[in-house]
Amino acid sequence: MMMRIAFAVCGIVLTITVVIAALQDFTTEWGELQREYIELAISQATDPQAREAVRRINVEIKQDFLPQLNRTDRCRTCHLGIDNPNMADAKQPFTTHPGSLLESHPPERFGCTVCHQGQGLATTTEDAHANLIRFWEEPMLPPKFIEASCEQCHRDTELKNAAVLNDGRAIFEEKGCAGCHQVYGKGGPLGPALTDLGRSSPHVKPPTEENRATYAEPVAGDINLAYILEAIADPEAQPETTTMPRYELSNWELNAMAVYVKGLSSRDFPAELKPRLAGHRPTPTGRQRFVRYCSACHGADGEGGYRIGRMGTALNNEDFLALASRSFVEGVVVGGRNSHNKVMPAWREGAGGLSPEEITGIVDYVMSWAGPSTAGQALAAHQLAPDGDGLFQRACADCHGPRGEGKIGPSLTAPELFQIASERFFDQTLDRGRPGTAMPAWPGLSVAQRRALIAFIRQNDLPHTPLTAVSATGAELGQRVYWGRCATCHGRQGEGGIGPSLNTPQLAALADEAFFATTLVHGRLDAGMPAWSQLDAPTLSGLVAHLQSIGRAEAMEAIPAGSGDLREGKTIFDGVCSQCHGRRGEGGTGPAIGAVDFTRVVDDRFIAGMIKYGRDGTEMRPHGLVRSTLAGYTDQEIMGITGHLRTLGQSGVVKQTIRGSVAAGESWYRRICVNCHGARGQGATGPALANPHFLQVASDGFLQAQMALGRSGTEMRAMTPYAGGLVELDRAKINDVIAFIRHESMTYGREGQGPQTAFGSVDRGGVMFEGICARCHGKSGRGTVAAPGLNDKNFLQLASDGFLQGTMIRGRMHTGMRAFGQHGDGIASLSAQEITDVTSYMRSWINPHIGVAQLNEENNRVQQMAALHENTVEE
Repeated sequence: MMMRIAFAVCGIVLTITVVIAALQDFTTEWGELQREYIELAISQATDPQAREAVRRINVEIKQDFLPQLNRTDRCRTCHLGIDNPNMADAKQPFTTHPGSLLESHPPERFGCTVCHQGQGLATTTEDAHANLIRFWEEPMLPPKFIEASCEQCHRDTELKNAAVLNDGRAIFEEKGCAGCHQVYGKGGPLGPALTDLGRSSPHVKPPTEENRATYAEPVAGDINLAYILEAIADPEAQPETTTMPRYELSNWELNAMAVYVKGLSSRDFPAELKPRLAGHRPTPTGRQRFVRYCSACHGADGEGGYRIGRMGTALNNEDFLALASRSFVEGVVVGGRNSHNKVMPAWREGAGGLSPEEITGIVDYVMSWAGPSTAGQALAAHQLAPDGDGLFQRACADCHGPRGEGKIGPSLTAPELFQIASERFFDQTLDRGRPGTAMPAWPGLSVAQRRALIAFIRQNDLPHTPLTAVSATGAELGQRVYWGRCATCHGRQGEGGIGPSLNTPQLAALADEAFFATTLVHGRLDAGMPAWSQLDAPTLSGLVAHLQSIGRAEAMEAIPAGSGDLREGKTIFDGVCSQCHGRRGEGGTGPAIGAVDFTRVVDDRFIAGMIKYGRDGTEMRPHGLVRSTLAGYTDQEIMGITGHLRTLGQSGVVKQTIRGSVAAGESWYRRICVNCHGARGQGATGPALANPHFLQVASDGFLQAQMALGRSGTEMRAMTPYAGGLVELDRAKINDVIAFIRHESMTYGREGQGPQTAFGSVDRGGVMFEGICARCHGKSGRGTVAAPGLNDKNFLQLASDGFLQGTMIRGRMHTGMRAFGQHGDGIASLSAQEITDVTSYMRSWINPHIGVAQLNEENNRVQQMAALHENTVEE
C-alpha cells in the first residue's frame, strides 16, 4: 500500500514538473518572440508558399553548432528573420540582416558572435548582448563599431563596405603608430603591443574612473572599447608617464581608429572560412613603410622633430645625407640605436619584425632624398674663377686646409694628384662624396659653383710653354727626363710595361711632335697617363725629341682622305673593334680610343694608320686589306671606322679594364699595402681603397698611375721600377693588386662598418667632449632631451670616423648641432687635431675592457709607426 502511494506521488510531481516546464517554455522571452515573429511573418508573406514555410517553424531554441570556431550560437532563436527578405522593414529582433553579407557569411557556418560578439549560448536579450554582465569580456559590439570584426579575417584587404575600418587602418598608419606599437608582430617596442588589445579583459584594462562614463556610455557599457577610446583620445590619463602624444582627432577619426584597434587579433581562423575577396591591398612602397614605422619620430617627410618626448633625427637633411652611407642607414635600421633618453628600435626580424625586403624599401626611400646626381655637367675650365677661393674656404678648408695642404682630409696640393686626376674625377667626387669618410656629397652646388671650385683646386695645373729648338744638351736632358719620369711605365727603351710600347715603327711613323707634346701636357688621365703640364719649354722639347728618336719609322702608304661610310664604319666597329675597346670606345682589354683626351690629340691619319697597320707589341693587329692577319678592310672602310670613332665623344671614366690575378694581388696587398690601407681596404693611416664610392670614380688607369707615381707629402711612395720606391712592382703585379682591390673579398662598404682611421689622444678628446659636447649629448655621450646619445655600440660600429668628424665639422642644419670647424658657427672652433681627439675619445666607449691609458698607448704606437715609416722612406 505504501509503495502505491509513493508511485502516485512521484507521478503527480513529474506531471506538475512537465506542466511547469511547458508553461515556462510558453512564457519565455524567446518563446514569446518566436510566436510574435511567426504571426508577423505570416502577415508579411507575399505568397502561400512563404506563409506555409513560416507556419512550419517550431517554437524552440535554434542553435548553430560551430566546431571550427569553437563556439555555439543561439542568436537565431530570437533573430528569426535575418534571412527573410519580407522582414526588411520589421523591427528588431525580426528584421532582415542588412546588406548581402549573409551570402558570404551564412550563419550555419559562421554563426553571429564571431562578428557581433556577445554571449552565444544565452537565451535572453540581456544575457545574449552581455552589455551589463560584469564578468563577460566580449559584450555585443555597438553597430558603429561592428566593422572591427572584419579585421580578423580581412587584415590585408580594402573592403568596399567597411569604410570605417579602412579609414581607421589608414589613420593608424599615417600617424606612424606602428613606430611604437607592435601589430601582428611588426612594430616598435616603445608602447604596448596592440594585437589582441581589443580582447583584453575589462578588469585588467578599464578606463579611469573619472573618464568611465565619458567613454563607456557611448559604447553601451563596453569597457574594453571605452579603454581603447580613452587611450587614443586622452593618452595621459593612464599611465601619467606615457610618452604617447595627444592627437587632435575628430570624432570620426577617433571612432575609426578605435574600430581598427578593436579588430586587431592574433586568432587564426580556418582558411576555408576566410572568403577570397577582391581588393587585396598592394605591397606597400618604401615611403608607405617609412610613414608607418618611422614617421612618429622622424616625421612623415623625414624632417625630424621632438615628438613623443624624444628627438627624432632629421633624416631628410642635407648634412646628414652628405655623410651617411647606405650601409650606415641600413645598419641603424636593422640594429637600432639606444641611449638612456632615446631608443631607436631594431627593425630586423625577431625585433621590429621587418623582413630584409621591407627594410631595403625603407632605406631606398631615405637615400632617395639625397637628390639626383649632377655629375657630368660642364666642367671647370683651367682658370681661377672669382669665387672659387671663397667656396673652398667655406666648404673645404676645414678638412683640406686653407691652402689644400691637408688636415682630416688628404692634401690637394700634391702635383701627382693633378697629373692623374681628371676633371671628371673631381666633379664626380664633389657630386657623390665619399661616404664612410668626412668627404660629403655636394649635389646642391650649381654648375657655376662647381666650375669655380674645381678651377681653384686645379690652379696649380699650369699650361705648358711652346716647344723650342732642341740642342744636343736638350736631347740629353730629354733622355734623362724619360728615364726618370717615363721609364717606370713605358720601359727603359720604350718597350712598354704598365704603359704601351713607344718604340714601334707604327707610332714613329704616325705620331708627330704635336702628338707627343699634347699627350705629355694633358695626359690621358682616365687611362693612367699622367699630365706633365709643369715641364718647362726646354725640358718638354727635349723629351719630345727623345720620344721621336726611340722608334724607327717604316714607310707606310698614305690613306686617302675622306670620311667613308659612317654607317658601314659603325657596323664594323660594333662587330670587331668593340670587343677590345668597348661599345662606346670606353675601353676594355684595349685602350679607351673614344675618350676625348685621345681623340682631341690624334688626327684621322693617325687613327686610320693604326687600324690599317696595327701596333707592334700590343694586341692591336693590322686590319688593312693586304697586311691583315684577321679581318681585312679597304681604305674606304677604314675611313668609315675612323669617322664613326669621331662621333663617339666618350668622356666616361674607364673603370674596370684590368684582368689580374686576385690571389696574387692579395699576396702583394698583404705585404705592402695593409698597414696603411687596412686589411679590408677600409683605411687606416691611409685612405680607404675599397670604398665603393671611390672605386666608382677612380679608373684602373688612375690606380695604376697612383702606384707608379706615389703622392708627395704622404706615405704613398712610387712602386714601379726606376722610381726609387721601397718596392718595385711590374705591370702584372700592379694589375694583380688592382684586381684584388676591386674584388668582392674587399668587404669594406659591404658589411656596413665604417673605417676607424682617427688616431688622436683619448685623454685630450675626453676633456674636449665633456667641456663642449656633453652640454647637449650628456656626460659620456649618454644623451639628453636636447640631443641624442652617442654612446651606443651599434651606432659607433656603423659610423665611420669620417662620419663623426664630418658631422662635427659641418654640423647639421635645422637642428641644434652646430658646425665646430674653424669656419663654423658652433660655440667653439676646433682644429683638425682636436676633432680627431674627440673622435678617438668616442671610440673608447665601445672598448669597455681597454682602459683610456691603453687606448692612448695604442694611438701613440700607430703615430710612431707612421713617423718611422716616413723616416725610413726619406732615408
